[in-house]
Amino acid sequence: MYISILLILVSLGLIILPDRSDQISNEYLLNYTLTGFILNVFFGFVYNCRKFLMLNLICAVLIASHLKSTNIEIIQIPDLKDNQSVNLVEINLNEVENPESIANLLNNRLINVLVFQQCDPNWDYNLSMILNDKFPFNVKLIQLHPNGTAIFSKLPLTSSDTFMISSFPALKTSIIVNPGKDTISIMSAYIPSNSEVAEQEIIDQSYDELANYVKNFSSKSIVVGHFNQTYWSQNIVHLKNTLNLNNSRRIIYPIISIMPHDHIFYTSDLQCYAFSEVLNKSRVRIGSKAYFVTDKMYE
Repeated sequence: MYISILLILVSLGLIILPDRSDQISNEYLLNYTLTGFILNVFFGFVYNCRKFLMLNLICAVLIASHLKSTNIEIIQIPDLKDNQSVNLVEINLNEVENPESIANLLNNRLINVLVFQQCDPNWDYNLSMILNDKFPFNVKLIQLHPNGTAIFSKLPLTSSDTFMISSFPALKTSIIVNPGKDTISIMSAYIPSNSEVAEQEIIDQSYDELANYVKNFSSKSIVVGHFNQTYWSQNIVHLKNTLNLNNSRRIIYPIISIMPHDHIFYTSDLQCYAFSEVLNKSRVRIGSKAYFVTDKMYE
């Protein structure tokens, strides 16, 4: 019983208190607290402790509901017929061992947009050599430090813009899809972690700057980035609620030791009908992949 009370107090603290840790997040701890409640349910069943079992079962349901409530989008898979979709892959180049890993993405003919995070001048040269033939349209924001970003596309680009979020570069472009009918805005952004900036206020301000910029997008937008937080953190939940964004990732496995901090968000006038993680040969996650359509694409 005392273990259950301790877990309840820990759970309430993790849910209510803000997430300030860069090393281990509240959500990470909540997943393992949830596992603790489930184990207690098992022990309550084995030892026939009905009250103990029910208490832990209720707590497990509440925590699971809290984690799920921050990512509740349920999307119906559309009938694409012969129309075109936007099939986007985002890659964190810090996790890529060599350019061959990028070349392997070309084997998937469905992919038509590539978004790269942590792109420095060396990677800029390698990417251009590998991708320019099959992804002829591109826009880049490359600087000497490794926090540059680049977007390569098989689909035509109509405009682009660059700006800074707390000294970190961000890039926005518009892609023509279903020619003559739709354009989709795609933004690549980076939010610093607690180890990169001294104060949480700077991170909060970064999210405010990002939200204020995205508000100016007319419609049909995809926001891609490495945000250094899980999708259910307070900053991310506030960003999604403020901008009415949906999260393309819907499943997180609590056993995974490193929670993903890269995300692909999108507005409600798009539909994300497929999502998967991108892994290298060593089964290390280097990014994610999401497929999108607009209403006009499958009417």
